[in-house]
Amino acid sequence: MSNEAVGGCDILIKNVPGDIVQELGRRAEAHFRSRSGEIMAILAAVCRSDATLPGLGIGETLPTLRDTEAANQDGEAQETGGEV
Repeated sequence: MSNEAVGGCDILIKNVPGDIVQELGRRAEAHFRSRSGEIMAILAAVCRSDATLPGLGIGETLPTLRDTEAANQDGEAQETGGEV
């Protein structure tokens, strides 16, 4: 993994619809966070597969980098007949 992937970055989201902004504000207030803090919590949950995404099917989540790395390690162990 490169240093760039580990470090942080700034993300600008333009043209967010008003209803989403209102819901984001409501969620942030309910969780005692700023809107930015709520966005970070939502992104973290989705990226870590703690949340599902619409359109992926019931209970389906996107595989995370950790899931992919674990699958790769399992495959290497099976190929070599040993543990990684």
